[in-house]
Amino acid sequence: MSAVKKDEGLLSPYRVLDLTDEKGLLCGKLLGDLGADVIKIEKPGGDPARHIGPFYHDEVDPEKSLFWFAYNTNKRGITLNIESDEGKATFKQLVKTGPHATHPGFGPHLIALSGFCHITGWPDGPPSEIGVYTDLICPYFIGLSAIAALDYRRRTGKGQFFDMAQYENAIH
Repeated sequence: MSAVKKDEGLLSPYRVLDLTDEKGLLCGKLLGDLGADVIKIEKPGGDPARHIGPFYHDEVDPEKSLFWFAYNTNKRGITLNIESDEGKATFKQLVKTGPHATHPGFGPHLIALSGFCHITGWPDGPPSEIGVYTDLICPYFIGLSAIAALDYRRRTGKGQFFDMAQYENAIH
């Protein structure tokens, strides 16, 4: 089996800017795995996710985070201070428009609110926390939604807007 070239993937004509924290890194990875040109944008000083272990040879170092490596494969990366004038100008060159969420999502809260924890655990016990949070479920739905939107555009010539909520994914 031969390796797929980057320009042969389903999403190879598209660029994705990844400004997520550790809860959203999987989405960019999945889109990159499907061929998208994903650019991980880090703040000056590096992304805090670089400090999440385990670490290569147990050497705690932001350049040796295996978590970081695992969730950032198939991405390019830049450091950009988007709060500075120069950083804002560079960012605007990378993306013309794009909606952003007004509220942060927190997986453990949203999975509990969805009622999912209530169906776990023992019948005579309290609701139980689960190991798969919406932080890991949502990226799959985002990737699938992006593919569906691109297919719709290919067939109709019309774009799509989708707004992904972790809570809705947890209910699903």
